[in-house]
Amino acid sequence: MDKARVRVYLDDNPKPIIDQALPTDVTLDTRSLADGPHRLLIRAQGQSGHEGIEEISFHVHNGPGIIAARTIRSIRVAPRRAHRFRFGYG
Repeated sequence: MDKARVRVYLDDNPKPIIDQALPTDVTLDTRSLADGPHRLLIRAQGQSGHEGIEEISFHVHNGPGIIAARTIRSIRVAPRRAHRFRFGYG
């Protein structure tokens, strides 16, 4: 039986930017991204082999006093910071 994992893909890149065993905390530093729309594809696989997929669209604007908005669940995050995500299974 394999260990549960999460893989996170940015935009259309076929190589994951994050590939870690669950549970885990990951950080995405949006300062390294170009301004404009982006997309995260999150693929989590449990020990049984079942897979869950979630897509999160967000917009980055790295200027002062501007907010980068994450459209899923209406969460808003401030620019110029690394953003943490927690993944687990349950």
